[in-house]
Amino acid sequence: AGYEVMAAVGEGFSEHTTPRGFRSTGIFGPFGAAAAVGRVLRLPADRLGHADAISASLAGGLTQAWLEGTPEWDIEVGLASRNGFVAALLAAEGMPGASAALEGPRGFYRAFAGREVSGDAAQFKTAIKDLFDLESLRIDAGNIGYRLSARAKDRKRTVVTLKGP
Repeated sequence: AGYEVMAAVGEGFSEHTTPRGFRSTGIFGPFGAAAAVGRVLRLPADRLGHADAISASLAGGLTQAWLEGTPEWDIEVGLASRNGFVAALLAAEGMPGASAALEGPRGFYRAFAGREVSGDAAQFKTAIKDLFDLESLRIDAGNIGYRLSARAKDRKRTVVTLKGP
């Protein structure tokens, strides 16, 4: 679950965040860690949504260390994992997260990528929140956008399309 969520959140945005100096692992990693921990904790979909929102506030990591040859980039994977773990635990305990933490005017994508996402982001976010009720998840990037398809445990098929930036 972790890799799928991390890739889904970052898809189409890492090419905007890295030139701004943000390290993908540090900013997208907490979402993946929160999903993985949430799977272990068996969080329901609504709590996963809160874990995602909390992860948005805990994301961080810069690429300046690579330019200067300093070692702080080494700890960013661990920090991303820890932050996602904390986000999932806080969500499990009932802490709410902002409902538009990803796509809001002062949300994750605006802060890190310098751009907002289309209205389809809400559908995409809902599909990611529903991950815990899924048997499989597949994300395909194409020239017209991104396609998320997931198979629910009851075998119903859900397809959501998020148009790329």
